[in-house]
Amino acid sequence: MKSGPPEVLLSARDPATAHAVCVLLQHAQTDARLRFSVLAQSPALEILQRAELAVRLIPFPSRADTDQLVTAARTVLEQLGPEMILSGVSGPDCGVDEALLAAGCERGIPCYALQSFWGDVNDTLGSVAETFFVLDQQAARLTRQRHPVRTVPVGSLKHANYAAFDIAGIRQRQRAKLELKPEQPLIGFFGQPLGQLPGYLETLQHLAPSLAAIPCSARVLYRPHPKETITERDRSLTILRQSGLKVLLDSEARVEHTLCACDLVTSAFSSCGLDALYLNALSPHPLNSVLYLLFNPELRSWYQHYTRLEELPPVTAGMALSCTKPDELASTLQHALQPETRQQCWEQSRQLSPPQQAAQKIIETLMADYSACKR
Repeated sequence: MKSGPPEVLLSARDPATAHAVCVLLQHAQTDARLRFSVLAQSPALEILQRAELAVRLIPFPSRADTDQLVTAARTVLEQLGPEMILSGVSGPDCGVDEALLAAGCERGIPCYALQSFWGDVNDTLGSVAETFFVLDQQAARLTRQRHPVRTVPVGSLKHANYAAFDIAGIRQRQRAKLELKPEQPLIGFFGQPLGQLPGYLETLQHLAPSLAAIPCSARVLYRPHPKETITERDRSLTILRQSGLKVLLDSEARVEHTLCACDLVTSAFSSCGLDALYLNALSPHPLNSVLYLLFNPELRSWYQHYTRLEELPPVTAGMALSCTKPDELASTLQHALQPETRQQCWEQSRQLSPPQQAAQKIIETLMADYSACKR
């Protein structure tokens, strides 16, 4: 029979989840009511290993079919016997998070999920968590539209430490490192592991000449997603450079440092956009604009089917921009780079829910549920 605090088995596969888990575990060091172990799959595994957290970190196989993933998750549960499971939400395919939920639901273990994007639910393996920790009330509503689950708005756990960043100082140092002039715009493109979708590559093919045509001395930087292969990275670089662009390949360890340096953050719908929005909200001055590139009909249709969203919530709230028509891309890029646009996005970003209490809210919810089950 187990003694001591109840054990929570965390899982992480995507970088966003890994960074959120780091924040939660740092907070848990000052709160001994729960014990945590982490089951991690690449690329989250490498992020957590670098963080050197004082918890048991269990590697999970990266390349296996779904049956093998679920079998491996069952084995871990048999060995650890956790009282609760707290998974990430990975995608667009499935990994450790979904496998652990499938195995945990089989055993009747209370399952929770950390959501890092509005309404994100991955039910690829047929099981979802009973409770989702979500960004805000809008995320709660969108999540319940997809599944009749319990939702607990906590703010963005991943961004809880941003308030301690010297955002202006980071921006100054990073721009100096890139040898940018004060008035020289930096446009960042943040990749996603979507190279198998023709619409994604077509988006890059349309973006490259539009960036090359911008009538200013803008520099372009490409940051691959950690789940992109070297082949996918090189293919994206080739597409971006084919219009004569001199594209910088970002190798900065922390994505936040790169985001601080940018005047315009572009992606299809990467979670880096939300990172940029939180940095903007906490910056003493307008930092950058975020532009989502959803003008390719095939990619937009896939995105809407996958997320069940017609429009990204930050765009609806006026804190980010989107381009949904190919012939409007050039003018939208120009508009996004204007100082008044950056000012407006900066002002609207203050709507984001403060994340500083997210870790405490999660731990309190887990403890309250555990205590209720023991009565």
